Amino acid sequence: MEIKPFRYLLPDLKKIEKHESFFNKLKENYTLQASKKIFHPVKEAGIIVYRIRTQEREFQGLLAGVNLEEYLTGNIKKHENTLLTQEENMIALTLERNAIIKPVLLCYPPEDEIVNFIHHQIHEREPNLSVHFPKSEQTHDFYSVHEEADIHRIQKLFEKKVPSAYIADGHHRMAAISHIVESRPNLLEKGLDHIMCAFFSFDQLSILPYNRVVDLEKLIDPDELVKMFESFGKIKKIDERREPAKAHEIILLLGDRTFRFKWHKKVIQQAEHKNGIAFDIDLFNDYILHRTLDIHDVRRDPRIKYIEGIKGIRQVSKQVDQNSHLMGVCFYPVHHKDFKKTADHGKILPPKSTWFEPRIRNGLVVQEFPA
Repeated sequence: MEIKPFRYLLPDLKKIEKHESFFNKLKENYTLQASKKIFHPVKEAGIIVYRIRTQEREFQGLLAGVNLEEYLTGNIKKHENTLLTQEENMIALTLERNAIIKPVLLCYPPEDEIVNFIHHQIHEREPNLSVHFPKSEQTHDFYSVHEEADIHRIQKLFEKKVPSAYIADGHHRMAAISHIVESRPNLLEKGLDHIMCAFFSFDQLSILPYNRVVDLEKLIDPDELVKMFESFGKIKKIDERREPAKAHEIILLLGDRTFRFKWHKKVIQQAEHKNGIAFDIDLFNDYILHRTLDIHDVRRDPRIKYIEGIKGIRQVSKQVDQNSHLMGVCFYPVHHKDFKKTADHGKILPPKSTWFEPRIRNGLVVQEFPA
């Protein structure tokens, strides 16, 4: 994998009154805020070691420029299809800003020498920027690396140890930028030959499930639905609301009742024979949403609401408790080996099946390009 120092801007925190509000709104108003000279260019191109501290754990990675050819030739691997309308919106936003305000999040198998490089940079220098978000109780630290020897070393490590990487977040951003460069090749000579990306190894990422709630009103009686589940697996009422304990186990919340559901082996084997991997969300979409409830557009049907993995079963329970017509559905997270296998074989994960932590904020580091 070819990585490269890139030129970037950092925000002047003295000009920002409330960090949480400012960065949350930046997706909509970056052009306005940039006109106020809140973002200042760093003199030298560099690579950035990036640490995110939360209440639960610490994530360590780095920001670097990545040659767009790595994406076009398939060394940066996808796990989802992009939607044309979203690509077009992202292209318009990027051209309006003349900037990339959020890196594409890439993951890769962990390598000890890269881990040691990152640890050394964190412990040998002070962060150039540290931003605390009190509401989410997160702190984002950035350590700029400009020394030629250090940059050369990490470039060699990625060239030797990281032949490919996997998009965790940012499929539409990467596709949009590739379209922009294709239509405006002069940008390659003006700094957009390498795209700002965030690299976190698989052990520095948490892959969480995307849970959901389904509105059953006017669709099916809950008791009848429980009987329908028995056609595809074993369903049993349990005493406590909890997360699934393993793959192929789903936890269902129906009113004040909680059920544990496990697919029949035959159902799993048929999916594995067809797709190579049996994802619970694929099975749920096929057997429950499509066949039982006649819901086919799982991305857009208003009867389905998606609950980000970080919110867990607590938010699912809250939704179900507020509306007796809702069914809560909790999944076991996709394992990174299955995520990697899917991308390696050019296949697509089910829609809304993975939620990655850490989440990267807009505007903490900005890559501008000429108008």
